[in-house]
Amino acid sequence: TLEYNLAPTKATDSRDPETGAFPTLTDSPLADNQDNPVRIAHEYKNETSQNRIVGGLNFELKLAKGLTFKPSLAIDIMSSENSIWYPASIGKNRTDSETSTTMTRKLMWINENILTYQKEFGDHNISAVGGMTIQSNQLNKLYTSAYHFATESLPSINGGVVNGGYYNKTEDRMLSYIARLTYDYKRKYMVQGVFRADGSSRFGKNNKYGYFPSISAGWAMTEEKFMKPLRKVLSELKLRGSFGLSGNNAIGDYNYETKMSQQSYIVDGSVVNGWAPSNIANPDLKWEESEQLDFGLDFGFFNNALTFTVDYYKKKTKGMLMKMNIPSYVGEEKPWGNVGTMENRGVEME
Repeated sequence: TLEYNLAPTKATDSRDPETGAFPTLTDSPLADNQDNPVRIAHEYKNETSQNRIVGGLNFELKLAKGLTFKPSLAIDIMSSENSIWYPASIGKNRTDSETSTTMTRKLMWINENILTYQKEFGDHNISAVGGMTIQSNQLNKLYTSAYHFATESLPSINGGVVNGGYYNKTEDRMLSYIARLTYDYKRKYMVQGVFRADGSSRFGKNNKYGYFPSISAGWAMTEEKFMKPLRKVLSELKLRGSFGLSGNNAIGDYNYETKMSQQSYIVDGSVVNGWAPSNIANPDLKWEESEQLDFGLDFGFFNNALTFTVDYYKKKTKGMLMKMNIPSYVGEEKPWGNVGTMENRGVEME
């Protein structure tokens, strides 16, 4: 039996005057707010089992001199089951036992197809990359709960009366096209241009794709002849700059369209179940965009035994994905929209 060892403070206490123990759990002043920890340790169960398979496949084909094609496929499959058993015998004025089971299945796969070309002629070097990426994430979740158990010897859904449950199935996909061109002259002057086109299922047909170009350049000043006398001390000095756009689609699934929820209605004096919109759709929802300007200097001393980097950056995010404010009398969940703007700037040293 469980005892609360509290020293008695009044002669009328039901606790033993020598041990300070209550004769029963229900006599304890904590009984209304505390489960029986001994019974929890022996009878409460929260068990999860999981199976997972992770794999990948890739290879490289040389199509011509300097031209290669590299396809790849990666996959991640996971299934899990969580079972919870909460018997009435653990206390806290429980009059009924409860159980629940959650079954989850996830499938993620990504396919990349990359074409690369490299060419050197004299002091000039060119590298070009182009490709396509497809990614999919699927989630299936089934939840069921039950109570009113005739006996606690059968702690499973079948032993009680089902009193709740749901089934969720979601999927998001991404289709991306990428292109990158890099040029350098004598490893001193470097220029790179990148372009991405990303299509996401998290946006409606009006704005499914986002387009994100960027450009960067660098100057390795220590490769210049006038820097040669300083190389024993200053082994690296590089000036670089970049400007580009990037996107964000982290808003969850199906938030651009109307979702339905179950509601109760009064029809002819009786309560009936039905369905109603739970949010306001926004078919014009689009990618959040960030534009960033960056200038930096890289220093290396004594054959790069000591390095130092300084960067100035300015980042402006437009069309931030946030929930829009609507009057409370509308009675629906706030819709997502591109409503925020934020700017950050600063200096970083490392």
